[in-house]
Amino acid sequence: MATLSDNQINAHIDKLLNFVDGLPMGDKGKAYIRAKIIIDFLDTWQFDDEANGFTIDEYLANPSNPRFTDVQTTYGIRNTTQIERWTEGFKTALKKSRGMALDKHLKELDKLHPAHKAARLSKSLAAITRAELFEKHGIQSIKDPEWNNQLKEILGAEITFSKEQAELLTKAPDPIQLQNNDEEIFIVEELENRLAIEAVEYKRKIDDLWETHKFDPHYFGNFISGPLLNEFSKSIYERIRPLNNQEINRYLSLSLQQFKTHTPPKRHKAFLLNYHNTYWYPNVMEYKENEYDSKYATHVWKHYTNHFQTFKEILEKIYDDFRAGLIGTPELPPPPIKTKPSALSFNYIDNAKGYQNITYLMESLKRNSLIHKDTKLTHFRSVFSGKAIEQKIIWTGNISELAHFIKTLHNTAKKVEDTKQKQWEITINCFEMADGTELTKDKLRTQKAPARAAIIEKAVNIL
Repeated sequence: MATLSDNQINAHIDKLLNFVDGLPMGDKGKAYIRAKIIIDFLDTWQFDDEANGFTIDEYLANPSNPRFTDVQTTYGIRNTTQIERWTEGFKTALKKSRGMALDKHLKELDKLHPAHKAARLSKSLAAITRAELFEKHGIQSIKDPEWNNQLKEILGAEITFSKEQAELLTKAPDPIQLQNNDEEIFIVEELENRLAIEAVEYKRKIDDLWETHKFDPHYFGNFISGPLLNEFSKSIYERIRPLNNQEINRYLSLSLQQFKTHTPPKRHKAFLLNYHNTYWYPNVMEYKENEYDSKYATHVWKHYTNHFQTFKEILEKIYDDFRAGLIGTPELPPPPIKTKPSALSFNYIDNAKGYQNITYLMESLKRNSLIHKDTKLTHFRSVFSGKAIEQKIIWTGNISELAHFIKTLHNTAKKVEDTKQKQWEITINCFEMADGTELTKDKLRTQKAPARAAIIEKAVNIL
């Protein structure tokens, strides 16, 4: 170790000041660090690491020790050992400052919609990856590889969580489109809401999985004429099944009237707004029409327009059958299972007003790979009907996730009526494990909270 000349000290200060200029922080922060460097190196009494026979840490731990009666100092930093000690302290302080800045940045991003947050974080992660590639090919070097690796890990975890949140929120009901009073939503509005959800779902899949999923111009024609048409027909029967004849007549006649007032030409602008609100939920974003989104939503709407008459004819046939006395309390095929346990299914508390929310819950569970992707809506809804189910739901998550789903649904969030301690019996009646695991009351009630508990709780709160 050696004493440094004034020129060597000044050269080291210049090197540090140049380093500070390249730090990703504001001018005030940089000015503070520059001033501290100059004061520490030139205008502060410093512990002389080379002249003393002990370290500064030993001295600070017990300054009254007789051993430390003659502490040697220098005015400013004068030797290489002092520089090394100062540099280690500077690195520690800089790392702490970086951590605080990152924490503040992430908290600011938490205010955004999860999809926006994920996009912003992905851009930052891409910049880090680009820097690594530049270093690999000798274009430029990375100043702090360790920090880069830490940042990649943190941002990667934040992106994953944000995407999971966005997927859950995509299927949540839209508070702007759904009435905030007791006004009932009839079948055409339900149809439009369902189509808006599918439009958002398909767009996200194309955007997120663009390498493997290409846009299919015929997708919505096939979806509307197939799955949606089938779902529409079954949902009408499912909707009127618990109603008496007077209520059935009212619901069908008003829904049929909507096919006259809610024709595609009249509802085009409303659907553009519906799509916008569904895409941005839960954030309330001001609607400003833009060519890209309008063109996509209009493409979806054109396919709906082509099949609008078919939906109307299906409802007319059901209404005619009702008036002719062919249906009164309709039942959906296939017939209920013959063996009826004492506890059949859960009874959804808000079944009258929140009927559509069951659809959103099912889609959320599918997106998170908790139930089988081919689960039919009619089968899933029967789990919340309070009656015999049509077919057991295949649970593709693990048993602890199923148990937490039921505990949240029944005990915590109380989205279904109290079953008088029969929730596990109903669970066994309504669900089966994809891996063949046998469900028993003891297994279910003794499960601990799973790692994905928060995701399950958010899904249940859709109801």
